[in-house]
Amino acid sequence: MQTPDSSTFLRPLLNVLRVRRWIILQALIVVPAVAVGWSLYQDPRYEASSQVLLSRTNLANVLSGTQDPSAQEFDFNRIIQTQANLARTPRVAQRTLDASRLASVTPDEFLAQSTVLTSPNTDILTLTVQDGDRARAIVLASNYAREFVGYKQDQTVNRLLALQKDLQTEIAGLPVSSVLAQQDRGQLRRIRNLIALGDSSVSVVQTARHAEQVQPRLVSNVVLGVIAGLVLGIGLAFFVDLLDTRLRRGEDVAERLGLPLLGRLPAPPKALRKRDRLVTLIGPETPEADAFRVLRTNLSFADIDGTARSILVSSAVQSEGKSTTSANLAVALARAGRRVILLDLDLRRPYLHRFFDVPRVPGATGVVLGAAGLDEALTPIALGAGAQPTEELAAIAAGMGSLHLLAAGELPPNVGEFVSSAAIRNLLARLRERCDVLIIDTPPLLQVGDALALTAHVDAILVVARLGVVRRQMVAEVRKRLEASPVIPLGLVITDAKVDERSAGYGYYYYDDVPGGRAKRPEKKAPPPVPEQTRSPV
Repeated sequence: MQTPDSSTFLRPLLNVLRVRRWIILQALIVVPAVAVGWSLYQDPRYEASSQVLLSRTNLANVLSGTQDPSAQEFDFNRIIQTQANLARTPRVAQRTLDASRLASVTPDEFLAQSTVLTSPNTDILTLTVQDGDRARAIVLASNYAREFVGYKQDQTVNRLLALQKDLQTEIAGLPVSSVLAQQDRGQLRRIRNLIALGDSSVSVVQTARHAEQVQPRLVSNVVLGVIAGLVLGIGLAFFVDLLDTRLRRGEDVAERLGLPLLGRLPAPPKALRKRDRLVTLIGPETPEADAFRVLRTNLSFADIDGTARSILVSSAVQSEGKSTTSANLAVALARAGRRVILLDLDLRRPYLHRFFDVPRVPGATGVVLGAAGLDEALTPIALGAGAQPTEELAAIAAGMGSLHLLAAGELPPNVGEFVSSAAIRNLLARLRERCDVLIIDTPPLLQVGDALALTAHVDAILVVARLGVVRRQMVAEVRKRLEASPVIPLGLVITDAKVDERSAGYGYYYYDDVPGGRAKRPEKKAPPPVPEQTRSPV
């Protein structure tokens, strides 16, 4: 059973791998492909090996006919390493090349393509040679062992011949019947026998019989490439995640803000975005519109006491979907039987009037300046029947729900002072008296101070965050500003979430936090045509 601590530790790691899976996949493709290309680029190389046995016979003991009392303490491994180094001398290499009749190869080149390996548990040297030709590799490895043994025997014989010459000179100067002359003659006979037998301390155990291909090794290179690609991909995924401060999970944003997550809203269809239309009006039966009904329900739970009659909607920066969320939420609330007024107080980049195809003037600024009355500036919005749920149709038929829009109006030169004025405070109070819920669209929290100035005159604030846009530093700054504001935030709404149909047969839809993914939708009839005018007659 998994402990809570391990689950808490593994979940962020697995989420990084899930979000950055394309980096891992690319590494798993590129690195093995490079390994395959490198394998095909390499020239074939073959390796053959021969073995030489080193005897523990001591030539000095053989000549004296005695046993060394320190033989048990003799470091024979050092002797083996010495013989291995001796096999790597240019003289042995030249003898091998001469025996193989390769005049075009130098001793240094031969030593570069050959090795001598020792084993701590045996008295055997393994002489290995690599070459581009299989047959030549076998010949070189076999001759390498033979010539090394021949070189050793020549060294030993030369030493014995020199010793024989010295003894013969010494015997010539001694009386024939002397004891020393007799000993020298016995030693001379042993030397002659050793010369006849040769050096038995080194011998060829096995010559090369076959050569294995060591380059290129396509299969092993591909396997290593897959392993290296996986390790590299995972490392790059975590490195990119460390550098990328964007938040891609709604739970992460909510946790950093300290707010409940009230809804995950998928991106509206492209056709509606291009025409500045609302999914709750054009396609109320779609999963995208259903997400706003879920938000409406969660919002009522967050405001269980019903005290939040004026709700300010804002985000950290622009292009996070706050205006789209405000408009769709207002439509969803009105269709549930609420009297809703939608107010556009984003006096820097007003947008709500485009969704409903209404004039921007006289708007809120016209009412504040006395250029128009409130009844004249408020525009009633036709909710339409569409294909919304039965309870919404009943609410609309009973005349219980309505939606009015108060657009921004002419943009003032000094927006900051305008939204902080007493006239705006009075306008908000008058609007609250006319509706059940007042939805206010405002500029982003981090770019200007308009939204914070308005928080002193509203009941609640709803924060909108778009996945892939909002960053950790931005969320931390938003939290500081929310904590400094006098209003209590209702919660967080995530936009640009991916719709994922898991059980379309029962109408259940789940929302993934990773933006940009493709979503399967149930087959349905084409949505009704977009009306040219969504405003009801005044």
